[in-house]
Amino acid sequence: MISEEQLMNDDEKKTANPKVKTHADNAPLLTQSNKTVSFEAKKEEYIEKAESELQRANLAVLDANHITGKGEQGNLIYQVLKNYTVSGKANDVIDFAGADSDIKAFLARNYEINSIYSEGQKIEATDYQTASQDWKFNNQTNNTQHYFIFLNHTTDQINKDNNYGRSDLVKTVTETIHYQDENGDSITKDYVNQATFFAAGGVDKTTGKLIQFDNNGQVLTDELGNWKEIDIADADINDPNNFVWSKEVKLHAYDLPQDLDGNFEIKSISPEAASSDGMKSIMAYQVDHNSEDFTINVTYAVKKNVNDVPAEAVVVSNQVSFVDETTGYVLETQIFEGRVGDEVVYSTKDKIAGYEKEGYVLVHSNFEDGNEVFKPVSAEYQIQLAHGVKEKNIQKVVTCLLSYADENGEKLADPIKNEVEFTYNGYVDQVNGNWVSAKDAEGKLIVDKVIKQPNWKERNASQSAILAKEIDGYRYKTLLGAADAKLGVDLKTGAVDLSNLHETSNNSDLTLIYQKTAAKKVVRTEQPRRLSAQSLAFMNMMTLVIPSKLK
Repeated sequence: MISEEQLMNDDEKKTANPKVKTHADNAPLLTQSNKTVSFEAKKEEYIEKAESELQRANLAVLDANHITGKGEQGNLIYQVLKNYTVSGKANDVIDFAGADSDIKAFLARNYEINSIYSEGQKIEATDYQTASQDWKFNNQTNNTQHYFIFLNHTTDQINKDNNYGRSDLVKTVTETIHYQDENGDSITKDYVNQATFFAAGGVDKTTGKLIQFDNNGQVLTDELGNWKEIDIADADINDPNNFVWSKEVKLHAYDLPQDLDGNFEIKSISPEAASSDGMKSIMAYQVDHNSEDFTINVTYAVKKNVNDVPAEAVVVSNQVSFVDETTGYVLETQIFEGRVGDEVVYSTKDKIAGYEKEGYVLVHSNFEDGNEVFKPVSAEYQIQLAHGVKEKNIQKVVTCLLSYADENGEKLADPIKNEVEFTYNGYVDQVNGNWVSAKDAEGKLIVDKVIKQPNWKERNASQSAILAKEIDGYRYKTLLGAADAKLGVDLKTGAVDLSNLHETSNNSDLTLIYQKTAAKKVVRTEQPRRLSAQSLAFMNMMTLVIPSKLK
């Protein structure tokens, strides 16, 4: 990260206003101020006077890691990534159209915002939307308002786990101690000592190039202060400006067996300098990533006090071990004895076939059935087996059953059964059944490492939310039943949300209870009957004969 102080010269540090030369500084004014504009027509003339006071604002998006030169006063000139100029009236909001989307595009290309300046003042906001929300035109018509956004390049590390296409970031140096008889034949298993070295470097993610460093770990720059960079594919792995290798190490010393099987003793060591204590041990070698593999030959001879015993009369033992390479455990060991030179009558074929039935895969064997003889020194053979893998597809269906009933439990509508299917495709360890990742071993798939949890995939998912049914004469009241904790249930509305279900969810059986709505009262109104003339005459007559006392 380059600090803001690095981006400014001494004058700029005083004002906190980076003097960045852009195309906008030489652009002509786009608006006029306090001038009368006249319009003339052939037949009609009129004068329209409009007084406007327009200001101009400029936004420059600058690459803080790409300096193109220096100004007359020594101020740095940065590469302009984008430049915007707009006009408006005093107090109008300044809208640099397209700037927001352009800046987001730069961030997607591995830039990051270093700082934002508004009218010579660095502001606290570190995102464009927040910074620009209060930008308005002032009332200074002859002065362009300047805004600057400095973008930094983001960086990454190149190493063995993130190699950017480089396969030479790891180097293993091997020391082999070889045990042989006077004829140069191997008499026991070699001893191997190794040291592994790793290279690392810095990458400019914005340009995709390798950043170069000096011996003190400081970034190399040109005369302007730009980072020195080189294409990753072309970078010399041994150039210390490109990559830093892990430090040299000392391979530990190794004590030599002085008496093999009681019959052999050390005769010589080549090179002689490998041992400085009378052939008792091999010295500790200092190695680094530039060291080459090397072999030390230790030659054994038959002890003088057993010279009277013919070599073919010496009885030695051989050992065959079946090793589980995946776990590192020895599965079993077979030991057999014989006289030197006799054929080793033993076959690994049936044993290997038995382990293959258990799910193992043969990776390597240094025992050749029918071609081995007892050597002067006891031999140890290894049959290396690894856990095989097989593809396995599993699925699980999580159901949510919704039933509809009244308060007495009577069914009101057909239930709805919603199913969400989850599937997993992966590899299973054929020996123990664990979910694993696989790797290739000379054309055979074997266990790479155990994984804790399968990567489930959701298939044919139901709609995310199911609303309560509308049933004539009823209204939703409540919801009963056992629901999975991840199932979203709205007790007020009866809506059921399936979107959070996953492969470990339990099935849900829910009943939506409905309450019968009260029947509406129907008020019947009748029009009064119209009496006939005869009925009216009769009523009048009855009125005439009513006694006065009753009136």
